[in-house]
Amino acid sequence: MPTKILVDVVNDLMSTNEPTIEQLKDKFRICCRALKHLSQDNEFIDELRKQQADPHEISKIIDDIAKFDKFWDLERGLLRDAGVTEEATKALIKEGKKFISQLSSFKSDPDALLVGINKIRNQTCEVADQLTSIENDQMKKNKLKKILKGAFLGIGGAFVIKVNLVSAATLGVGGVYISSVVGEQIVKSAEKILNGQ
Repeated sequence: MPTKILVDVVNDLMSTNEPTIEQLKDKFRICCRALKHLSQDNEFIDELRKQQADPHEISKIIDDIAKFDKFWDLERGLLRDAGVTEEATKALIKEGKKFISQLSSFKSDPDALLVGINKIRNQTCEVADQLTSIENDQMKKNKLKKILKGAFLGIGGAFVIKVNLVSAATLGVGGVYISSVVGEQIVKSAEKILNGQ
């Protein structure tokens, strides 16, 4: 899936603080389409499977707080350069930082990532199909916004991985691997939100 489309979707999901039902319907349709494309992006998954990193290099990056702060600065810059808004960038980095203390125990798992993206896609598309009968009911609207947040994190986490796969010169092999693992954990957060956890 072209990076520009993902950037547009990520930015759109963060663009309205209090969306109307019509805006929610549009956002769900857009998310459904984006997640369908992402789940069928074999090039993306194949590229992720090729990523290997030396565990020693990863440990050095994680242990070196100054370097890890630099990692987040680079990550922020890459997202900004890709066209992601400041608001969306902050939300993705905030979510990614939740996993720092556990990062050394995580391993990249492209197959689990694809399963997660597919689950998020299925739930998001199911809601998009059902939205034609939803009226302006605040309780339903709050539930929809929660699902939309899960879709944002799912798409955003995958986008973090995608933008970093082409940035090995900036992040280094270890940085790209860490970024991929962080992106995968963001997708897992999305799954938990959608499962009501």
